[in-house]
Amino acid sequence: MRIIYAAGMRLLRSTDLALRVLMRLAVADGTTTPTTRDVAAAMEVPYTHAAKVVAELQHLGLLAARRGAR
Repeated sequence: MRIIYAAGMRLLRSTDLALRVLMRLAVADGTTTPTTRDVAAAMEVPYTHAAKVVAELQHLGLLAARRGAR
């Protein structure tokens, strides 16, 4: 478990990533739907980790996700 310390707060790496995913999606232009792979690449994190975080955010009802064309 990796803990990130910032301004007196302690965040797990997955919590930090979840917040960054939500912020990135909040400022998206809305003309296209970003994929998990796009978000992971833009934030320079492994796709598998981003996919787990996105799945958890979807489970919590914080975002809507759907499977891609594959």
